[in-house]
Amino acid sequence: MRTVPEPAHELVPQLLLSQQPRALPVHWRIVALAQFGWLGAFSTLMVTLLNAQYWSVELHLDTGATAAVKAWLLGMSGAGGFLFGWIGDLTGRKPAMACAALVGAVGAVLFAAAQSEAELVRAAIVAGIGIGGQWAAGQTLLGETVPAHLRQRLGALAQSGAPVGLIVSALITVFFSPPDSLGWRGTQLLLLVSLLLLPALACVPESDVWRAARRRKSDHSLVLGLLAPKVLPLFLVAFLVTLFAMANYWCTVTWLPEFMRKSWGLSVPGSIGWFLAFGGGSLLGYLLFSLVAARIGRRAAMSIFCLIMASGAGLLLFAQEHVREHQWLVLVFAGVAGIGTGVWSCFGPLYTELFPTHLRNTAGGVLMNGTRAINLLAPLLPPLFGGNLGAGVAIGGVFGVLCAAAAWLLPGRSGTVVQAD
Repeated sequence: MRTVPEPAHELVPQLLLSQQPRALPVHWRIVALAQFGWLGAFSTLMVTLLNAQYWSVELHLDTGATAAVKAWLLGMSGAGGFLFGWIGDLTGRKPAMACAALVGAVGAVLFAAAQSEAELVRAAIVAGIGIGGQWAAGQTLLGETVPAHLRQRLGALAQSGAPVGLIVSALITVFFSPPDSLGWRGTQLLLLVSLLLLPALACVPESDVWRAARRRKSDHSLVLGLLAPKVLPLFLVAFLVTLFAMANYWCTVTWLPEFMRKSWGLSVPGSIGWFLAFGGGSLLGYLLFSLVAARIGRRAAMSIFCLIMASGAGLLLFAQEHVREHQWLVLVFAGVAGIGTGVWSCFGPLYTELFPTHLRNTAGGVLMNGTRAINLLAPLLPPLFGGNLGAGVAIGGVFGVLCAAAAWLLPGRSGTVVQAD
């Protein structure tokens, strides 16, 4: 009797999505999903911050109260990063993205309905938690499913949701937030378009690496796992690098336009041109980073791009006389600083390769959003120097230099295959 051969699919193990030799249509859907998710979350953050010029006036908030609402928004993103990082590692990357989108949408509605400082704070807490949960889940899903040799490039595409969100936010607040248009409450409700993420999630699979890891019996603690001897040193180094990069970004974004406007009386930094130049430079920087990293390595590329961003702000401080005479130089230097933000395209792939599957989403959420929460202290820096706004800009440049140096503490490997550990 002849033996009937077993079906081919039982003889040949099915490749994981990340083991495919090239990008498949499903990979591009995952990239688009991660990009849209982060675009929606970042737009919620930036529109709310830019709308402060309207909601603070309508609700009669002084400078301290306005700063407090902003601080709650940024600070609670750290809590959201931990909460939804834990949810993503426990229940899957897709449920974490869905829950974060829903919470962020509720926060946007609460902002639109707020009638007092206390209600704005409650809205900021809810919105901040939702914003903090979206980035890590999307980048982790992408990092675990795309081919390893394309992870950096596709991760940069997904991360570009930030500069696109910055440009979209600036356009929304300039053209629709004024009282003679939709008003700031109406633009907060426009953010509900981010809920389109929910039906889009049905078009992509859950991370097969996460599924494989969950099938294995594991006693790992999602919280204490970050303190494990093999994980903690990598986590601390990654935290240091991320914190320096985040401080460089937020000191520049917070204080540079304010410094140009109040100290020099220039109108350009507060205009739509500033945001378009910075956002356009960021998009270019995200595309360039992957190419540079492929040639000279990730650590060297991180150092170069951190220094580029620091130089964009530094040139404005050291070339004040020329800038006063030629205001268009502000847009040039804003574009240069924007190019330096391309360094952010490396953090998603970096976290994917540094941390085990059962901790990956938690680690990424805590690192990215925890360091952003710490940077709610950025508005407090200039007062420490007698109200010198230029000091805040200079401090941002110093953090850029520190990030460039700290990048060399990271492991040199990149493009490694993700295991279901």
